[in-house]
Amino acid sequence: MMSYFIRLFLIAFFIVPALGANLPAADPAVCKQTGEAPDCIGPGVSNGEQCCLGLSAREQKEACGQPYGGCASVCVACGDGLCDAEHENGCNCPEDCGGP
Repeated sequence: MMSYFIRLFLIAFFIVPALGANLPAADPAVCKQTGEAPDCIGPGVSNGEQCCLGLSAREQKEACGQPYGGCASVCVACGDGLCDAEHENGCNCPEDCGGP
């Protein structure tokens, strides 16, 4: 019986919060909108604020696969079937804009 409560405690306080750690923030006051750069402290390392639901962090279209050595991502609605010419191109969103 005691092991059941220990497992419940571990799930509630360690596993469940960890599962949500990589999900985009839903609160528009906290998350980054289309065209905004998610916070980061180095290549691929987040510093908190993420893209809002329905958006994903992709490299800025100007980078186009070039080494940039830092934070060069932007929140885009890649995968929505529309190529947003302001923020997407074939390099950062081939799903919507075709290949490079």
